[in-house]
This record gives sequence, C-alpha cells and structure tokens, in this order.
Amino acid sequence: MFKKYHLVAEGSDKDSLTALRLLEKNGISYVLTLVDNCPDYFYFLKNTHSVDAPPLVFQYVLGFEEYKLIGGLEALQDHLAEITK
Repeated sequence: MFKKYHLVAEGSDKDSLTALRLLEKNGISYVLTLVDNCPDYFYFLKNTHSVDAPPLVFQYVLGFEEYKLIGGLEALQDHLAEITK
C-alpha cells in the first residue's frame, strides 16, 4: 500500500492517540503534527475544513502537494476498513 497521510493531533487527546495507533497498526506512512503548543493552527484548520475536534486526517494524493481530508477518527476507521478489504 503506497498511501501517505497527515495526522493533525493533540498529544493528550484520546481520539488522536487512537488514530495514531490505527495508522501504525496498518503500516501506513504518515506525517504527525501536534497542535498542543499552537492552538491557532488547529483553529485555522477547524475553520478551513469544518471540523470540531482533533484529530484531523488528510491523505496525500500527489506527492505532498495535493491532499484530501479524510476526517476525524470515525472517518479514518471507515476509510481504513474500505482500503484494507
């Protein structure tokens, strides 16, 4: 599987940690951005992508220049179930 993801997370957030473990468990390459010390960045993403809470998971489409929003933890679980069938 040649897919790369970007996880935007808070280090102490339960759902963020679960998302990280899911990526690890499935052997998926990912970039991790922790927003604990920069909440402004999370608020920017929240407003840009209409999400309410971390984590945010993006899938890179072409290299690292183009990406699409997968969503939060539940969307990641659904996505992984679909691609690992």
